[in-house]
Amino acid sequence: MDVPDAVPMFPLPDHVLLLGLPTPYRIFEPRYRALVDDLLAREPRDRWLAVPRLAPGWQGAYHGQPAIQPVCTLGKVRNIRPLEDGQFLVIVEGLARCELSELPATSDWRMARPTVLDDLPGAESPEERSAAIRSVLALVNHLRNRLGDRGQVLAPLVQNTSDECALIDRLGAALLGDVEVRQSFLLARRLPERVDILRRGLVAVLERPQGTSRLRPPSTN
Repeated sequence: MDVPDAVPMFPLPDHVLLLGLPTPYRIFEPRYRALVDDLLAREPRDRWLAVPRLAPGWQGAYHGQPAIQPVCTLGKVRNIRPLEDGQFLVIVEGLARCELSELPATSDWRMARPTVLDDLPGAESPEERSAAIRSVLALVNHLRNRLGDRGQVLAPLVQNTSDECALIDRLGAALLGDVEVRQSFLLARRLPERVDILRRGLVAVLERPQGTSRLRPPSTN
């Protein structure tokens, strides 16, 4: 994937954007409202945005330049809706896992050079990989049945299973709620590792008492 040499950053505490699921964010800080104004002046194809997680200890320096987790999801802003008082609701679609190298600031927001981190090959056979993914789909189907009518929101996530990587990334983005688990999922560059993280997450949800299974809603800010 061709990406720009420099992209704006939207770092957030205790949040990990994952690939495959458009995610809404409410933009209210002046510096990021200015960033959205800048994005609006660009062609839609050029509205790149990196969403790194802030590293531990960010609380004392949030309004400055606190350290970030360098591996994050790089996406594009797909929709921008103005709200009251100059705020915005933006929809970001994660497109690539990347590692960021921060650049000197030239505006109110931070910039970084992204290096795309492609998936690494796994040691499993195609048959083993397909069997592992089928086991995840069986758990998703179990969860759908357990949730009853509420489980219908999962149906669009599993309609297309031809691209196994996209399928697992989509399910991980929708169903993994714990921020540390999401960070581990993001860092896993081999598909079998992500399948295993997702499987363990689904098993944990299904082991909860009946009536306590909750889907993770899309993140907002």
